[in-house]
Amino acid sequence: MYINLVMLIMLFTEKVYMAIVVAFNKLFGKTPEKRYKFEPFEDDVELGSSIYPLVLVQVPMFNEKEVYHLSIGVACGLSWPSDCIIIQVLDDSTDPLIKVHILHFTNCDNLYYFRKENTTLQAFNDTLYIFKVV
Repeated sequence: MYINLVMLIMLFTEKVYMAIVVAFNKLFGKTPEKRYKFEPFEDDVELGSSIYPLVLVQVPMFNEKEVYHLSIGVACGLSWPSDCIIIQVLDDSTDPLIKVHILHFTNCDNLYYFRKENTTLQAFNDTLYIFKVV
């Protein structure tokens, strides 16, 4: 009984706090554009692509023969330096020929293909994929 009352008070306090924060931001005009400087990376000949962070793009697939060209093609066509991006294809497909099609028809240097057996520890296996590449 008292737990419900405590939870009700916590929710009410959170709603009041968020209303005060939103009102404060609207009154004083605090927007992300004013607080943070959003500027694109400038190309530097000396530093090269080392100013760009390393990005990992994961493309999950499961028996998607019709769209693997599109999804992997979009990931490979990102406007990011090729030495700063890793593209992982996580495949749970039941068709073993999909790997041949993916690796044959996609022209991408930093493409890694992973195929795993279906197990019950899905999140754990996905975490292992991340640490295999990086």
